[in-house]
Amino acid sequence: MKRANYYPTTEITKSTFKTFLILFFSLSFQSLFAQQLDNLADQVLIRRTEYGVPHIKADNLKAVAFGLAWCELEDYGERVIKPLISARGDLAKVEGYEAIDGDFARQLGYQRTLATYGKLSNPTRNLLEGFAAGVNYYLKKNPDKYPQYNDWQFTGVDVAATTTSVSTSYSGFNFAKLLKKQKAIRDSIALTEAGSN
Repeated sequence: MKRANYYPTTEITKSTFKTFLILFFSLSFQSLFAQQLDNLADQVLIRRTEYGVPHIKADNLKAVAFGLAWCELEDYGERVIKPLISARGDLAKVEGYEAIDGDFARQLGYQRTLATYGKLSNPTRNLLEGFAAGVNYYLKKNPDKYPQYNDWQFTGVDVAATTTSVSTSYSGFNFAKLLKKQKAIRDSIALTEAGSN
């Protein structure tokens, strides 16, 4: 006699399994990343003087840079975050189409940074990665302060790329245009200072 199956069987397809694995690993990575940030935060002590000057005490360079990033975000806010986004060549994602021309040149610099990042000494990479971790931790702990940046995750490469530039004909053209504009302003001031005599 056949029995009716009252419990439908679920067949796990390959795509369902892949989705499960991706979700599992992304959650595991986020958890591990959060633990690393918390561990680094535990290594830093920040004291401010009565004038607001930060004094950072930490066990290592990575933790010092972590504390520095936290202090800079408290003091300067978005002015710390935007250069990191700009260094990636992603500023147009934040500011719109007007920033896309500059993003092209910065992406070239970012690719150069990616290619040479491994050549940096360990202490230098620790500083850069500590600073990026400090930015990430600040954004995680203060999600309402800069909600437009909550989905961003920064790395030591992003921090290093803020100091890397690549000259292109476009940047040369903009520099020449700026020089002409400054000369025109100086010339107009000189005419008004000369008077009408």
